[in-house]
Amino acid sequence: MGYARPVIARAGGPLVLVRGTAAGLVVVLVVLLILLRILFGLMAPDTPPFLLTVSGALAALLAATAGGAAGAWQAAAAGAPSREAVVVAGGVCTAVLAAVLSIALTLGTAGIPPTRAILEVAMLLAGAPAGAWLLARRLVA
Repeated sequence: MGYARPVIARAGGPLVLVRGTAAGLVVVLVVLLILLRILFGLMAPDTPPFLLTVSGALAALLAATAGGAAGAWQAAAAGAPSREAVVVAGGVCTAVLAAVLSIALTLGTAGIPPTRAILEVAMLLAGAPAGAWLLARRLVA
């Protein structure tokens, strides 16, 4: 519990943290599902693995950025006191939770190359805070 208190305090309270993180994670999952469904529908069965890896990474980056922006929006709507609180609640916590979920799903699925999984986690960890930061500049003075 020692690590949780500073994060909750920086986020502006538990309500801001939970609301921003939950909204961000839901958007990440929905956008990722939609983008991957579109990509799998467009790609041929003989698509090179490199192209699959790059397109999956870009889908993860776009989904994480949208999730970070949605999380920041909800954190600001819940009363986050500063830009830092909006980015922590909407972006950083969303990114960490999405990365943990991605790692858990990767470990439970056979046949996924480790490079693809690492690249996806990196895109999630980069995209959500970036999306939250971009939107936080507009939301909180």
